[in-house]
Amino acid sequence: DPIGLALGKSLAGNYGLTGIPDSPNAAGLPPININGLQRLGSSPWRPQFQVSQVWQVLDTLSWIKGEHSFKFGYEHRHASDNFLDIRSPQG
Repeated sequence: DPIGLALGKSLAGNYGLTGIPDSPNAAGLPPININGLQRLGSSPWRPQFQVSQVWQVLDTLSWIKGEHSFKFGYEHRHASDNFLDIRSPQG
């Protein structure tokens, strides 16, 4: 295996290193800050993912009978927001 995954273990696990997250969301260096220098590592708010969906159904009916008019209507909206916003998954 060229990536180093064997029998369900990560490369770090093969060498006996524990406590290292193996989630793909935790890839990269942890953010390292040193005063007076540029930050090293990934953004602390990574990864970010958002999906917003709005479904709308509506219908109206008008009925005129003689001098009377009847109006009926229905409206339904469903809004869904899914966010993935993990703070410093690298450590």
